[in-house]
Amino acid sequence: SALLSALIALQAGGAPDERARRAQTVEAAKNLLDLLEGLREGYLDGQLSLARLDRLARAAEESGPVADPALAEIYAQISLRARVELAKLGR
Repeated sequence: SALLSALIALQAGGAPDERARRAQTVEAAKNLLDLLEGLREGYLDGQLSLARLDRLARAAEESGPVADPALAEIYAQISLRARVELAKLGR
């Protein structure tokens, strides 16, 4: 997936400050992947979690500045989709 490819690219070297920023970005992306996996499992089980959808939307929005425009776009799409699903469910 594009998110996984971006994570791998971010783990490449750089200056200490750059590595710290990348590590933070990787951690945020891993969190999003975990939330997405939990959401997928909920859909498959027929139990959609509004709390998980909300956490997903907030995590994507609060991911901080991302240097990679493709990754920033993925975060925006995740957030938008989660907000649309919440709106459909009246939240």
